[in-house]
Amino acid sequence: MASSSIEQSRIAQRYAAPLFQLAEEYEVYAQVQDEIGALAELARSHEDFAYVCASPIIDPVAKQQAVSAIAEAIGCHALVKQFLQQLAENNRLSILTVMDEALSIYNAAKHGQVPVEIVSAHALTKAQCEMLED
Repeated sequence: MASSSIEQSRIAQRYAAPLFQLAEEYEVYAQVQDEIGALAELARSHEDFAYVCASPIIDPVAKQQAVSAIAEAIGCHALVKQFLQQLAENNRLSILTVMDEALSIYNAAKHGQVPVEIVSAHALTKAQCEMLED
């Protein structure tokens, strides 16, 4: 399961790069991030939508129709609609669950931030946690 999750994150990073660049170019990054975040949350929390995204037996055309209807219903930007169509066509809708994280990484990098994960053998004190947050 972990290797599958890691692979999804890697694939999501490859798809996030051009989406981020286009969203920045058209100055709609915040809207795209919000919409991808909402769709990612939907894919994580709604069992039927998650099944449509992840199932290899559902025809890509049927997936395109499903995501197109959802994107239209929630009023997604044209860039997000095109992106979803591309994911469905390439049978990569399963990465939707991690796309919001992938986009956030590109946005952070643009602002000179590098994501890190800190692991400690012992619980940190409140002061230590505050120091790390700065």
